Amino acid sequence: MDMKRVQGGLTVLLGTCILFFPLALGFAGHPAIMWNSWLIGVAILIVSAGSAVAQVPRAWQEGADLAMGVWLIVSPWILGFAGFVPARNCTMAAGLLVLAIAFWRIVSDIDVRKWMQGHHLTR
Repeated sequence: MDMKRVQGGLTVLLGTCILFFPLALGFAGHPAIMWNSWLIGVAILIVSAGSAVAQVPRAWQEGADLAMGVWLIVSPWILGFAGFVPARNCTMAAGLLVLAIAFWRIVSDIDVRKWMQGHHLTR
């Protein structure tokens, strides 16, 4: 199986999990947690579909995934649910996974590395 397909499939699976984790884990009564998960889950799925359907550069997709991963890590404090430890931990773990997959894609994708070198982002 192609590495890009595996990485893309993992991203879609992770986006779907983020989308539904408040319902599955019983956080449905907390609007900040639900809206955060729904918006980021849908955004991850849209970005993934954007690279598959449209000719969106992979570097932009990875940049968006990196930003969403960082947001997931810091959002419990910004949105005020850091005191709700199970939701905070799930959100942070999802953010770390989004970051890990995005970094993996950046490191393993020759096209992204060429784009970064062309824009003087690497040496």
